[in-house]
Amino acid sequence: MRISFLTNRILYRQAKTLIQLMRNIRIIRRKSLTLNPFSFGGVGMEVGMSDGFLTVIAPFKDSQAEKAGIKAGDIIIEVDGKKTTGMDVDEVITLIRGDIDTTVTITVVRKGATEPIKIPIVRAVVHVPVIDTKVVGDAFVINLYSFTADSAELFRDAMNEFATSNKKKLIVD
Repeated sequence: MRISFLTNRILYRQAKTLIQLMRNIRIIRRKSLTLNPFSFGGVGMEVGMSDGFLTVIAPFKDSQAEKAGIKAGDIIIEVDGKKTTGMDVDEVITLIRGDIDTTVTITVVRKGATEPIKIPIVRAVVHVPVIDTKVVGDAFVINLYSFTADSAELFRDAMNEFATSNKKKLIVD
């Protein structure tokens, strides 16, 4: 079977384009390996919508938010004086994140408080936790926050920690 000159030229161009795309993918992959998508400048808390309100699901352990006094269940009503009413979660997260060592003031409504609470927090590098362990009463608790390439190994380590803890009850959350 004979391939025409035109067909040969088209195949050559397609192969050349494919090779260039593969090079670009390698460059993008190499750059993404140097950046950690699980750390950024912020305050260290998980937020979401609850009953139509932007609510703190939980501050990360040992984060700036936890140290400043942010609590699970806090309803965020302002970030740096900007009302969050009508904003979606991503818009508010964009306001909260920022340059490291700068301050963001988050105003929250807390159950049991009579007035909104203004909480200034200095932004820092935030490391999103993958796994955390603790002992609660007579139970060993493993909290799995996100799945990453290291999750299986970290979970195995947590199970080893449970095995040496002499606890008989295990809670995986």
